[in-house]
Amino acid sequence: MSDPASKPKLYAILIGVDCYLPNKLPDGGSYPSLSGCVNDINQVETYLTKRLTVERIVKVTASGQAAEPTEVDTQQWPTKENIKRAFDSITTLAQTGDQVYIHYSGHGGRAKTCFADLKGNAGLDEALVPTDIGASASNYLRDLEIAYLLQKMVDKGLVVSVVLDSCHSGGSTRGSSGARKRGISSTDMRVPDEAGLIAPKAELIRQWQALATGAAAPGRRSAKPDSGWLPEPQGYVLLAACGAAQLANEFPFDGAIPNGALTHWMLSSLNQLDGQLTYQMLYDRILGKITTQFSDQTPQLQGERNRVIFGIDQIPPKENRIRILKVETSSGNKPRLLLDAGPGLSAGAKFAIFPAATASAASEPQRAAIAELKSINPDGMTAWASVTDVLDRKAVLTEGAQALLIAPGSIQLLSTVRLLTRTDLPVGIDQKKALEAVANAIATSDEGWVNVSQEEAADFQVVLNEQNEYEIWDASGKAILLRPALKSADANAAASVAKRLVHLTRFNNVKQLSSDDDTSALAGKLRVELLKGDKANPQPFDNPNARVVRPGDKVTLKIRNERAKIANDLDANVLYVTILDLQPDWGISVLVKTKEINPGEEKLFSPTMSLPDQNVRSCVDTFKIIATSLPVDFSWLLLPALDTPPAPEQAKKGKVMRGGLGPLEQLFAKVATNAPATRTATLDDQASAEWVSAQVEVKTEAQS
Repeated sequence: MSDPASKPKLYAILIGVDCYLPNKLPDGGSYPSLSGCVNDINQVETYLTKRLTVERIVKVTASGQAAEPTEVDTQQWPTKENIKRAFDSITTLAQTGDQVYIHYSGHGGRAKTCFADLKGNAGLDEALVPTDIGASASNYLRDLEIAYLLQKMVDKGLVVSVVLDSCHSGGSTRGSSGARKRGISSTDMRVPDEAGLIAPKAELIRQWQALATGAAAPGRRSAKPDSGWLPEPQGYVLLAACGAAQLANEFPFDGAIPNGALTHWMLSSLNQLDGQLTYQMLYDRILGKITTQFSDQTPQLQGERNRVIFGIDQIPPKENRIRILKVETSSGNKPRLLLDAGPGLSAGAKFAIFPAATASAASEPQRAAIAELKSINPDGMTAWASVTDVLDRKAVLTEGAQALLIAPGSIQLLSTVRLLTRTDLPVGIDQKKALEAVANAIATSDEGWVNVSQEEAADFQVVLNEQNEYEIWDASGKAILLRPALKSADANAAASVAKRLVHLTRFNNVKQLSSDDDTSALAGKLRVELLKGDKANPQPFDNPNARVVRPGDKVTLKIRNERAKIANDLDANVLYVTILDLQPDWGISVLVKTKEINPGEEKLFSPTMSLPDQNVRSCVDTFKIIATSLPVDFSWLLLPALDTPPAPEQAKKGKVMRGGLGPLEQLFAKVATNAPATRTATLDDQASAEWVSAQVEVKTEAQS
């Protein structure tokens, strides 16, 4: 038996900056205090300590929005000096093969470069912004310094993961949705003191040049990918909140406590999933969630994207198969199960139940039942669950059967909207009347997808512009491009705004829809790759986070069925694959009708990309690939283009009762039928075994 002391250890550096000491930049700008960064760090710490064995966590935080942080010990403030000390201490403590997880939540910024020889006299440094940035222009933690600190860890043989929930350059958030930016529009042009660098300037430049040269692909002018932070990582993985020209948002997702969008959806996904999950799998899960709510925030993933999160391949994973210790049955009631589990679980957790002889998910077993955890026993090590659904009536449940935790996830069905009066419009525009008309149109609609809210956190904002036209903004205050414009004085304009809000909500519901249940027999059996060019000679994109093509170009979707072949049974383990196109005109269509893909088989599909019309210079298509074990009706999910009536069969579909539908079609009906009963829907436990999905985006951009 191996010695636990010899196993790789996990260390963490957690940095959260809400409180920024008084600061003033030459152009009059300043870094305002934030409100969700320390929340991020505290929740990451909770996750690490509850789910993993952590050798040591070094946490530096600045809480509050007063003149100085509320933390009493100034050694715990996230100053540049203390951040460097945190890196140095963990680099010294950790040994070869150990893992270091680094999470930063706070402002990002741009400042006059310290490295004119490298970047030119007009060059800028991308930087993390410590709490004491006002004391000196040298207090930024600059890109070359970040790279230096990380490389010291890599050179020691440490397994490093970095999450940066910040942006480079932001600005104020429009409206009042509760969203805030983690960056400012100002660039700090103060002359920095090179004596404040964490290492000799020549050494920082030498290492940066070595990294950039090693990372640059042939023919590329710059080794710095779209995250804008660092050269392509070598020996570590970097997950950044957004691209270099984009914005990182924090938002009160639960209505009260704000979090960074990246941190919120990362933790939400990790808390739902057990078993091994790579950074690429995590990225695929959070991409649609973030871009749905914030149209100008696309997370960026660099480096070892296929590495398992938190080094689960090195640190023994949590065993997600749970043994059933006892089965109690009573006349007329479904069985009650005693589970060999308790810590980390709570009432309401769902399990797939497998007979003892077929408990391995790898063998694609048939689920016998679904059970729900009801109570944890006083010993804290066992729990009672009740069978809620019997899926295989021939299966016999006995002691020794296995339970697998199901994490099908949830989606937000209803959206909230705030109707905002602006203070910068001409007096002659009657905002009150126009917004009251929208409120009345929403209240009298029978579709039921949108609620007017007075709470600060809202999914959409409706305002008027200088031309007396209605605009719909996303949660961050970015206007959603909708055509044609609607003059508030026009007949039915308010009703059209209400219909557009319903349409956007239903579109986003489909975009959120994904199969995240890693206990499903189909989990990991669908492999999707998006390539540029047609299927005769497809090539990888230079940056997998930023897939950009020109109108008329082809892209290729390479889809493979990873299920195992079964001898003498040609029909076994076939995947039925359908590709939906979530279009820039807010319509959802079938790009590829259901195709059968045999086990081990790969098929290529090459759509031609285009712009909606000549007035649109760029747009994004989202391809949603759904694979099922049996053919399924996807017409529930289809939508016409914005302001276009649905096809007769789709209009009828929305009114159909759900009786007689299979579990997966019932799930699709939840996001399509009129008047949903609840704001949030848990994705169906039974349906999670029937499908698997993937989602990729491609941007079509006209020549400048």
